[in-house]
Amino acid sequence: MEFLHRLVHKYEAIHTVLGILGNFMFVGGSVLFLEAFKDLKPVAVWLFIFGSSFMLIGALGAGLKRCWRYFEGQPQPEDAMPEVSGNYDVARFNSAAGAAATRATRQRAD
Repeated sequence: MEFLHRLVHKYEAIHTVLGILGNFMFVGGSVLFLEAFKDLKPVAVWLFIFGSSFMLIGALGAGLKRCWRYFEGQPQPEDAMPEVSGNYDVARFNSAAGAAATRATRQRAD
């Protein structure tokens, strides 16, 4: 279990790159399924299979990291994102300028 934890946390770039590569392969394979590329159907099938597999690995890595962060009590990525209220972004800042911007945004929302 420690190996998997280290793999997911320390090598996040691996599952991110595999996920992105998988997306490109999936799209490429999908395009090759078009009638104009019927001679390349075997290539399309393998791109589709590998692309889907890489996308799955990327999603599993991101999901496992998210679960571990949750169970370890670490903040989730969306906790660092601004909240959305109506059509206005209400950012949470610690500085005086950020607080002033937040007040101005809330006044516009009213």
